[in-house]
Amino acid sequence: MTPGTTDDRVPDLSDLIAGTGAARTLRRSVAFGSVNFGIIAAWVAVDTTIGPTSIPLRFLVGLSAVLAIGAGVLWAVTDRMMSRLPCTVFGVYAEAGTAIVILSLPDPRYGAVGCALFAVLGAQFTVLMASRWLVLHLSVAAGVIGVVTFRSVGPDALSPGAAALAAYVLAVSSILTPWGARIVWTRLLVYAARSRIDPLTGLLNRAGLDHAHQRLVEQARSGGVDPQVLAVLDIDDFKSVNDSHGHVVGDRVIGEVATSLRRFATSVRGVVARTGGEEFTLLMPAHPRTSLTDVGGRLPLTTAGREGPAVTLSAGIVPLELHGADRFALSNALTEADRLMYDAKRRGGARATVHGTPGDDGQVTA
Repeated sequence: MTPGTTDDRVPDLSDLIAGTGAARTLRRSVAFGSVNFGIIAAWVAVDTTIGPTSIPLRFLVGLSAVLAIGAGVLWAVTDRMMSRLPCTVFGVYAEAGTAIVILSLPDPRYGAVGCALFAVLGAQFTVLMASRWLVLHLSVAAGVIGVVTFRSVGPDALSPGAAALAAYVLAVSSILTPWGARIVWTRLLVYAARSRIDPLTGLLNRAGLDHAHQRLVEQARSGGVDPQVLAVLDIDDFKSVNDSHGHVVGDRVIGEVATSLRRFATSVRGVVARTGGEEFTLLMPAHPRTSLTDVGGRLPLTTAGREGPAVTLSAGIVPLELHGADRFALSNALTEADRLMYDAKRRGGARATVHGTPGDDGQVTA
């Protein structure tokens, strides 16, 4: 996303809620549904009064049951199931398994009842998967519902009118409702993603920074992320830019700074946010052989002046421990980095002040 633009692409739900209580709740809901599908499939496999009498079909339905219960356990214990590939594989399996179990039932009236499971699957496809996979689900559901209700017509089964009514009810619950919900859900995802983006620069805002930090804390619990360094940067004497050149030019200068910091953040595998009018925050990995002073020496503290007058920045740099971090860890680090940044300004600006280094030894100039 470039400065001053918004992105209407549909974001991944897993990216929006990863590392939050909402992710755990969603995973457990899918796990609950998967385990219950496994129980239903196992029941169908062993009860020959309602399930298939063919040994190969019973084996296939039983295998579906075992896989569903296993998948449910995975959903319950790991966030990785919300990643695109595992989620897609699970969705395709669930779709195929549901269709196999329903079509294996000798009595199509039981199959019509089983088609209600497509409504549950529709909720999963609506929330977790891309639109093309939802289209696949709706197509499979429509085909199975059509086959089952057509087979259910007969002297000892349903009348044509009753079968048509059953098909209509199943279509509304399993096809039309998920499709309508998807339209609404897509817009909600876009709005949710925008709420974490600064509209002027396209960088994260404070809410986006909080979310990025929370994801890192969650990853640190499994040992999958390096310690972090946090830097707060502020444009020096920015008021004079607005006073001399106007706010339009001031916004362009902010955009140029944002572009420079985004490029730097990308190079160090970090993230950058605009957390105030002319204030920015960088969150980046801390490498064992790189000191905070080295980090300060690499920060882009000057601009080329392509979008307005050239400006300098002052920065405060602190370490940020993720292991055992509480909900105040980020705020405390920001407060300390902010204090160091203002110390850099008092010393003339265009420099970084580093945590834990006394006097001028902690000063790195641009």
